[in-house]
Amino acid sequence: MQPTYAPLPSDKPTCAITGLPARYQDPLTHAPFANTLAFKRLRTGTGPLPLNLQQELVRHHFEEVLCQQQPGQLRAPLVVQLRAQKQRREDLEEKARAFAAVAAASLQAPELLPQGPTVDVMALVVDAHRYIMAGAS
Repeated sequence: MQPTYAPLPSDKPTCAITGLPARYQDPLTHAPFANTLAFKRLRTGTGPLPLNLQQELVRHHFEEVLCQQQPGQLRAPLVVQLRAQKQRREDLEEKARAFAAVAAASLQAPELLPQGPTVDVMALVVDAHRYIMAGAS
């Protein structure tokens, strides 16, 4: 059985925030970073991105690298994702508009109170109550 060794680390530094290859270096801390998002997080001290977001950024970066290496190939997955995202946003906007219309309709002024016999009956009840109270005293 042959012993296996871990691969040697690459000479190119990686960003501690995004996990992408670092293209820049912070002049104050000399920490390598990949983009403006990483630089902002380095300066504010918020730390690295969550692991799932780092993996998504790395996957997107490698898709970009492959597209640059193979210029004739279209970026279908990214285009499809952007179209789906736009469709979801439009659907949510439409749902929000419909919800706002329903809410606005339910907030309309209530119908006026009936001015007919009901008010007259109440007036009679109040008058009768006053008469009874005046007679009791």
